[in-house]
Amino acid sequence: MTKLNLVTAAGYYHQIGMNITCIIGRKDSVESFKTPDNKDWKEYFTTPQTTEYLLGLNWDNATGVGLVLGYGGYRAIDIDEIEPHILHSVTESNGLKQSTLSLFIKECLSILKLPLDYPWIVRSGSGAGLHIVFKTKELDGFDCKSWVFSPRITDGKERLFKRFELRWKDHLVLAPSLHKTGGEYTYINTDFPKTMPGIVEIDDINNFINHYSLRVKKESFNSDKQNNIGRYIHFRRGEIVEGSWENFSYCDVEDNVTWLNECHSPKALLQLGVCHMFSIGGAKGGVNKAVEYFKKANIPEAYYNIAYLMATGYIDTTMTGFEETLSKCSSLFTERELKSIKEVAASYMKVKVYNKN
Repeated sequence: MTKLNLVTAAGYYHQIGMNITCIIGRKDSVESFKTPDNKDWKEYFTTPQTTEYLLGLNWDNATGVGLVLGYGGYRAIDIDEIEPHILHSVTESNGLKQSTLSLFIKECLSILKLPLDYPWIVRSGSGAGLHIVFKTKELDGFDCKSWVFSPRITDGKERLFKRFELRWKDHLVLAPSLHKTGGEYTYINTDFPKTMPGIVEIDDINNFINHYSLRVKKESFNSDKQNNIGRYIHFRRGEIVEGSWENFSYCDVEDNVTWLNECHSPKALLQLGVCHMFSIGGAKGGVNKAVEYFKKANIPEAYYNIAYLMATGYIDTTMTGFEETLSKCSSLFTERELKSIKEVAASYMKVKVYNKN
């Protein structure tokens, strides 16, 4: 990497509408290899940089170039510390041997609906990190910096990576920057991108997060209709909140109605229903709106929620209607839960019939 390479790269990035940072790494500071030297960089979340500003940065001492995420709709997914069994192994499928890392990257791109040869994938200088750069729409009133997620591990499988971040309004190191280890950031599928970053829909970003981090969680709620406790299912991501990440502003995209309104997957619709059910994140539709979203979701977890709303008196139904709903989600209940919800429903139906008489 040379000064000329960095200046040329910065000029190209600026030409395609990116706001750029100059990075000056120091041996006595690991973080300096990721931190902008231009201290006013946050002013450029919304303001375009001039060519004069760019050329005035300290490129003589630069070790890297970075991207101001947020401006122009530029965002990124940053995958950290990919495990050795992904980095250094080969997978055989249909008689063909392929790099396991290559297959993992293709899976990521498929979920985001980007071409499999997508050029805007940066491999970090450590060799164990990936940055996927793309553009997406602005969301009014949605003003968060980044989210950090831990990976979901299922079926006894090994962890794929330590964490990943959705970087929304933040900073990202680009190629050909120098890493703290001495390695260089490079592009995976090209020497240097010759096309603009692709556009990714919010729904597809949400599906990416769901695929790698989503967990199912059961919670309890007190019924106002009866002296009973109901339960509901919602989805939580594995967010990491630890000392080294305290500078991040965290938002639960699971509870952000602005975000969820852009999503169409059954899991997102269920989460929207939960928001309306408990008036979370500005959602005020109440039980009726919640049930509407649960029915649109049309998955067992959604019928689980409807069954409890029926059993606790929030939805007027018959025992037959309740049992039909329960049949669509019975696999989600433990024996104890199944017995409990049936007892709650039977008690409610008995009271309802008594009141009618």
